[in-house]
Amino acid sequence: MALPVLPALAADNSQFKPEPIERYAKSEKVSGLLLAADSYHDEDRAKLAFGSKAKPQENGVLPVLLIVHNDSPKTISLQGMRVEYHADRARSAAIPAREVPFVRGVQRPKAQGSPLPGRVSVRRGKNPLDAQEIQDRAFAAPILPPGETAWGFFYFQALYRENAILYITGLTEAGTGNELFFMEVPVNAGPE
Repeated sequence: MALPVLPALAADNSQFKPEPIERYAKSEKVSGLLLAADSYHDEDRAKLAFGSKAKPQENGVLPVLLIVHNDSPKTISLQGMRVEYHADRARSAAIPAREVPFVRGVQRPKAQGSPLPGRVSVRRGKNPLDAQEIQDRAFAAPILPPGETAWGFFYFQALYRENAILYITGLTEAGTGNELFFMEVPVNAGPE
């Protein structure tokens, strides 16, 4: 009897890899780039990407995977890339991965009685957004050579919406510095 692949992947999420870009129904082709965006807003999918301890969706953070494939003959610079999540006339700028642990407000500490009279011990829980997987999975590619694919997560303080798009600006041709047109990429709720 064959064992399913997904539980093995969930057990060792260091092997996380997105589906091939061709599997995403709502991909966009702009200026020689093929782009797809995929929301990891539900618990099961987020667990595959970030493990069982990091729960971005439960803590006010929407992770959106962006996959970019360069079909053009030119190297593309991604260093100045800006990404916004647009849904129902609301806009949310991407939160840098290093700032994700601070998205939630200060949590109220849990006070407990102490065996010593007049003392209270305070316990603080571990922040589930302070997970290494959130940092490791963030989009970080500085350039994209011809024929190559880059992927990673952008994080937003937003709720998933069916009609959402990623609005992307700041991509340039590495050799000339010419900025590419803006791109609007529909956000999938998973590959087909």
